[in-house]
Amino acid sequence: MPSLINSDDGVVSGSAGLKTTGSNDGILALQNNGTTNVTVTAAGNVGIGTSSPLGTLDVNSASTGSIYARGGSVQSYLFGSSAGGLGAVGTASNHPFALYTNNTERARIDTSGNFQFNSGYGSVATAYGCRAWVNFNGTGTVAIRASGNVSSITDNGTGTYTVNFTNTISDADYSVVATTNRTSAVNGTIFNQDSGTAPTTSAVRLITFRVTTGIVDTENNYVAIFR
Repeated sequence: MPSLINSDDGVVSGSAGLKTTGSNDGILALQNNGTTNVTVTAAGNVGIGTSSPLGTLDVNSASTGSIYARGGSVQSYLFGSSAGGLGAVGTASNHPFALYTNNTERARIDTSGNFQFNSGYGSVATAYGCRAWVNFNGTGTVAIRASGNVSSITDNGTGTYTVNFTNTISDADYSVVATTNRTSAVNGTIFNQDSGTAPTTSAVRLITFRVTTGIVDTENNYVAIFR
């Protein structure tokens, strides 16, 4: 049997082990200088910084970085609160943050902020995202059907459009993928970047033309920007 010792000095020891019991109301509290720092409820929930834990472990801290896990030089957030009041999960030291299932790395964020994942790549590799996309009608009054990070389409005249980005892209070295449908049952309509106007970080100009007749308006236009 472990020893049961009550001590006003905060020192409890036992030669065969240690057992600490709570009060009659089922609450076990660890105090320092009259302040309760840790609470264990009758249900076995542990509260650190709270006397009413909401789950098995409930940590409530006003400081940034509520819970840390440290191993060697790696300092990780298990769960934290950033200075901006946002929930934070990741590393506080200069190390990547990885996600695992079945003890195998499936995704990571490297120290430069690149998101990498393994989904058909064969290994964890950087994912290059679509920075903007749009589906629009280029005939009559130009109208956007659906889009992402595109604020508007400027109609520059027959078959010539400017796609304006809501948020600027880091540079103008992005890749433009543009397609259109055939119109009036005629094949050979091409939709691509207008070589006469250089792309910018805020917009890209495109042109549609038919091999047989030249520049034309097209009804169904699809544009995606990758960087």
